[in-house]
Amino acid sequence: MKITGIIAEYNPFHNGHAAQIAAARRAGATHVVCVMSGNFTQRGDAAICDKLTRTRAALAGGVDLVLELPVPYALSSAADFARGAVDTLLATGCLDALHFGSECGDLSLLEQTADAIVKLEGRRILDDKTRPTAEQRCAALREEGQEALAAALEQPNNLLGVEYLLALRRRYARTAVETTPRTGAAHDSDGAAGSICSGAQLRRLLTEDPAAANAFWPAASAALYREAVGNGQAPVTLQRLEVALLSRLRMAEPAYLRQIAGVAEGLENRLYEAVRQSPTFAAAAADKVAALSRVTGSGRD
Repeated sequence: MKITGIIAEYNPFHNGHAAQIAAARRAGATHVVCVMSGNFTQRGDAAICDKLTRTRAALAGGVDLVLELPVPYALSSAADFARGAVDTLLATGCLDALHFGSECGDLSLLEQTADAIVKLEGRRILDDKTRPTAEQRCAALREEGQEALAAALEQPNNLLGVEYLLALRRRYARTAVETTPRTGAAHDSDGAAGSICSGAQLRRLLTEDPAAANAFWPAASAALYREAVGNGQAPVTLQRLEVALLSRLRMAEPAYLRQIAGVAEGLENRLYEAVRQSPTFAAAAADKVAALSRVTGSGRD
């Protein structure tokens, strides 16, 4: 028996996710356990449909057990997202392997990148609180002539893969690690490759041209989504929460915003001003995302 863990958001579950599960099975997995974000995802957005519908889609797609990633981790930076997800899998006490997708598909390269980051952290190279950690790492690696490692770290799935490796090391876990090259469309792209498109593109199709989405996800996912739509539970967008969110944010003082994880270097003042100057949540969020990009990592599909 081999139990393999996968970390995902399944927002929504599409053909690329099914391909990853199939790759884990080919690598010997007899059982697949997934840690999945709940109703909100790492990009700070609401999932397009509720966590129970997405869980049912994952189970129909070949996952044996779905565990929810607690919201503080699901909405956090790449490092904390990875740490929370890895800790959740390790807490099962039966994890044999961690399987993730990456742009490079080269575990050795990602291991080298993790090794280099550990050395940089040991020398306190990465202490600039005004720049994203990933940006600092890439700059420091290039200064040391490690162009290949820096280039790998600039790809979102590679970046998350390195964070998974670092999280495992910090727990002294002996878990085996496997990576599969990400196939099809690039992360957050508008295009498609065969029957695979990015999660971002699939979400756009589901809100603009639902019929066109059928080519990019399993029939079970489509049926479950249609059921959610019929029940008035999908598609979910932040625009539905606009009045409530703006009202709550406008009641918050800078001192309150300063307590939020990742808010530093006066970022609370920018957030405070953005929600008062912007007439809609979309406009306020655009400014907020630009500000938060200084402290957060990549998102997931």
